Amino acid sequence: MTFQPDPQVADTIPRLKSIRLDGEVWKHAFASQPPTAANNRGGRWNPPDVPAIYVAMERETALAEGAYLVTIQPQPIRRGRAIHRMRVAGLRSVLDLRDTGTLEMLGVTERELADSNFAAC
Repeated sequence: MTFQPDPQVADTIPRLKSIRLDGEVWKHAFASQPPTAANNRGGRWNPPDVPAIYVAMERETALAEGAYLVTIQPQPIRRGRAIHRMRVAGLRSVLDLRDTGTLEMLGVTERELADSNFAAC
């Protein structure tokens, strides 16, 4: 199955304000999962088979994301968890999805962003 982006979103992304990212980011991971392992299963911002690495700009955000992931697992998590601090440099055209204006242009409301249904994202 080939991923087909929403045409409206595909047209909007090039018009969005992007940032250059040089600095520290944080990532929550389970057990021995390397921090650079891409999510290929799909998530809020990537469909299945489109790899993405989810990171946070703040340590507290990565911890909160990890805590949330633990609560939604069908079976209790018995393996260890880690919080990784990584340095990134030279990433260009990064969308800062904390910006509500960016989310609005993508057609995502704050309510949809907080929902466990990822369809809007």
